[in-house]
Amino acid sequence: MGLPGVLLVDSDDRLHRMCATAARIHGFDADVVTTAAAGFERMAHGSYSVVVADLEQPGVAGRSFLEELCDRYPGITIVALVRGSAIDVPRSHELDTAIATVVGTPVESEIFGAALHDALDHHHRRVRRKLDAVDHSTILLVEDSDGDALLVVEYLSEICGARVTRATRVEDAAQILRGVSYDFVITDLTLPDACGLDAVRRLQPLAPNAPFIVLTGIDDEDIAIRAMQQGAQDYLVKGQLDAPTLRRTLRHAAERKRVYNRLVHLSRHDPLTGVGNRAALRDRIETTLARARRRELGFAVLFIDLDRFKAINDDLGHDAGDAVLIEISARICACVRTSDMVARLGGDEFAVLLDELQPTDHPLDVGRRILRSIERPIMLQGGEVVVTASIGVARYPDAAGSVDDILKAADTAMYAAKRSGRNNIQIVGEVAAEDRDRVSLTHGLQHALERGELSLHFQPQLTLDRHRVVGYEALLRWYRPGGVMVPPAEFIPLLEDSGRIVAVGEWVLARACEQLAIWRASGYRDIRVAVNVSARQFEGTGLIDTVGDCLRRYDLPPPCLELELTETVLMGDTSHVKGILDVLRRLGVRIAIDDFGTGYSSLAYLSRFAVDCLKIDRSFIDQVHVDRERALITSAIITLGHHLGLEVVAEGVELAEQLAFVTSARCDLAQGYLLGRPARAEHVTAALCS
Repeated sequence: MGLPGVLLVDSDDRLHRMCATAARIHGFDADVVTTAAAGFERMAHGSYSVVVADLEQPGVAGRSFLEELCDRYPGITIVALVRGSAIDVPRSHELDTAIATVVGTPVESEIFGAALHDALDHHHRRVRRKLDAVDHSTILLVEDSDGDALLVVEYLSEICGARVTRATRVEDAAQILRGVSYDFVITDLTLPDACGLDAVRRLQPLAPNAPFIVLTGIDDEDIAIRAMQQGAQDYLVKGQLDAPTLRRTLRHAAERKRVYNRLVHLSRHDPLTGVGNRAALRDRIETTLARARRRELGFAVLFIDLDRFKAINDDLGHDAGDAVLIEISARICACVRTSDMVARLGGDEFAVLLDELQPTDHPLDVGRRILRSIERPIMLQGGEVVVTASIGVARYPDAAGSVDDILKAADTAMYAAKRSGRNNIQIVGEVAAEDRDRVSLTHGLQHALERGELSLHFQPQLTLDRHRVVGYEALLRWYRPGGVMVPPAEFIPLLEDSGRIVAVGEWVLARACEQLAIWRASGYRDIRVAVNVSARQFEGTGLIDTVGDCLRRYDLPPPCLELELTETVLMGDTSHVKGILDVLRRLGVRIAIDDFGTGYSSLAYLSRFAVDCLKIDRSFIDQVHVDRERALITSAIITLGHHLGLEVVAEGVELAEQLAFVTSARCDLAQGYLLGRPARAEHVTAALCS
């Protein structure tokens, strides 16, 4: 057996030479790297029980590196180095279980050696706890073969004391899962009432928190991949199974499921305060709006913006600002019912959804209670801070329409509160001025395509290793008479509401393919073009024919065309979505998931459908260089995409710091204003020729 592996990450030459020597003296095999990126590279290809890194050193290792290390490798054990005393070093929740000991610098050889041995003991105890968790677990085994079932039970009795319940049919297993929770589900694929991946598809939603393991006699790599995409954590072949393999599989499946569930949670919650995020709020309002229309119920949305919060960050620092946001979030939650929802929209903006309001309930009462709670002094280490807020209220059905209409109404009311002197509440019904603008834009859109007011701009997508342009995203623009550009966020929802999005979408697809054919004829044959496909266009009957016609008419290789679908599209009828995606894949075009991470379906649907690429939403990229949690989520998404064999694109890269981050995180492509603004085709052609 080899020596225990230790990885030292530090840029201080004297320190890592001394630590490496001390590690080897005390019986450890030590490797040394000087950057965080090199550390992750070694972790990916080496076997290390302990990582040694400076807890306080920014840019090389530091807390953010260790946090991400724990996220990528949940079983790792850490020896943290600190300057000076090792007493009273603050630990985050993520690091608490991973850090075995803290050592002050300069490091003494004997102390460092003892710390490594303590860390190795700590590592072994953590592994033992994970094994114990398997030993005392409950397992649902779905297997109709008595011989195979007996073999699995014998293996389990040999390796652990797990309690096993057996079902011979999927329907029997489903009935069991509706009443009892299990730690693991092990299922065959060929059962009396299921074949193929039916068992996984039918049972996984009934046990969303249990790791799924497929145990089958079918040794087929393609089926194994599809099983993992459907939500299974592992795929075992019966003839290749033994007791140690089964035990290792259970342990690894539990770890994968834990990481998966954490990613799901992070995609739906604000990492700082723990309340919901913008995507979760939109989904909840969508559900509440549909229910309110059916049952004639009322609800209200409150937009809360802290007054002059920037001064707190500027004067007291971002740590103090974060502490204030956490306290404000807790106070808002204490002012509402458990059936209501609190969300942080970003920065110093919060929102509250007051659900199922009776005619006698008034959201202004809740708003005033929130204002009084917020303005109570907040005690910080540096003294006392007083914060006020401006609140805008939109109540349904007074403020009606779509989710966006209601959110806009609440936002407008909040700005009215700020204009009225701050620290107050304003409530609006339907916003008359916005309604008039909406009618004007809708009328103008009816003939915009025929009048030639719509055009395409193209934004480049570049590789991050060589900064080479590999493609362009086609973006729709509307210039009204007089040359006034209407923002896409204003007119595209109107196209969708009116149904015109289908005709316009077909026009966009044809013009983008035509332009790509022109570039290819000019010698630029290695680029591709990406086109957004709306939910209505995808749900219609003509998309496949339109794509096929465009490929034939312009003589394009199918992989040169990429169709970008939002998560909203994937949330439709699963069989319908899968059918269309399968046909498109047979045509050979690429499929990308746009704005990845903004919807609750992100991970579930990504694993269910075969796609080529995912584009990380700009809301994540916007903060990666200043927000550690955003950086962790973004790195996790990139890692997840690569594990699934997908190309990953970072959207909205506007700063050099953001570009540096996504490059170090091994993202494949990026697009954004820093790399190239959307431009007309003739300007892109000129750039290609230059």
